[in-house]
Amino acid sequence: MMAHSTGLSVVSQNVSNMNTAGYKRVEGLFKTALSATFMTAGAKAGPQSSFTTDIVTRTMVDRIGTMVTTNNTYDLAISGDGFFILNTETDGSGETFYTRAGAFLTVGQETGTDDTALLASSSGHALMGWAIQDDGSVATGTTLSPVIVRQMAELSGQETTSITLRGNVDANATAPQTFALPVVAPTGETLLTQTLVAQWTRDQTTPNTWTLDFIDGSGNPVVAESLAVTFNSFGQITSEPVSSLDLAWAGGETSTIALDLTDFTQFAGDTQIFDLKQDGFEDGDFQYSYIEKDGKVFYH
Repeated sequence: MMAHSTGLSVVSQNVSNMNTAGYKRVEGLFKTALSATFMTAGAKAGPQSSFTTDIVTRTMVDRIGTMVTTNNTYDLAISGDGFFILNTETDGSGETFYTRAGAFLTVGQETGTDDTALLASSSGHALMGWAIQDDGSVATGTTLSPVIVRQMAELSGQETTSITLRGNVDANATAPQTFALPVVAPTGETLLTQTLVAQWTRDQTTPNTWTLDFIDGSGNPVVAESLAVTFNSFGQITSEPVSSLDLAWAGGETSTIALDLTDFTQFAGDTQIFDLKQDGFEDGDFQYSYIEKDGKVFYH
């Protein structure tokens, strides 16, 4: 009776905590504690067995709980080992707590002129993490800082300083080949996306040789000198693949862009761009944020 009572208690405990964050299920294991088989004199039923049972409980601390979808963008869960790190102070100077509960709320905070929002637990403790560096790397091993998911300050733009192209120019082209490159360049006191058109002209007398010119969206030249680009018979570039372009825009503004054509080819086929990477972006305001599976917070 005692074993059965304990077993029912275990079941009741699991049911009561089915919605408790971080709760680990308890399992009840029954075992035979003492048994005996005997024959009663004159009995017609044959041998009889007598035994007692005991119960051992085991908490499933090595099992991951069930993950469920919620309507909160910032609810998190850890798959595997580890804990969320919380601190009673946003600067990390307070008391540190560890939890597996991933239900987080946004908490507003005035920091200078920037209206920011942090992630915090239901008890108001700030979720801590490692800051992302300007180059996109994670500064692990450094001091933890609060996880910021909203920052209303305007993000200053950055003009394009480098372009990396992966594409192809038609080896049999008889007419100039063009494609547009979006770049961020100064326009008055702001940074705006401009159209930089690359125009390839094949030398009809010298094989695998091209002249590369750059014009704006209105057809005005923006680079004073043409680039000479050469390829070998296998379509691979043989001239210097990286060039520095000094651009003079129609409004009088200037900019310098490093153009990388290392992965550009010359094969018979369409002239097209497969991939374009440039490091410029316009001024922007915060729209929303989200958290990826690897734990990184992204702003848009």
